[in-house]
Amino acid sequence: MQARQISNKHHADSLDLHMGGIQSQATPRRRYTLDELLVASDYPLVPTKEDREWLDAPPVGRELI
Repeated sequence: MQARQISNKHHADSLDLHMGGIQSQATPRRRYTLDELLVASDYPLVPTKEDREWLDAPPVGRELI
């Protein structure tokens, strides 16, 4: 279960809420920056030939550009 925090922007925007028997514990979830996520990613920096062909392909239906 997740609960959103609205009032105080200095803390995490969401919490993990763990319900166990008669106890409950709310712990703030860490917010990652885009740089942190990209460093941890195993996505290649240079697109493959297949990726480039897919990106350069013309629309085939009613895609929004």
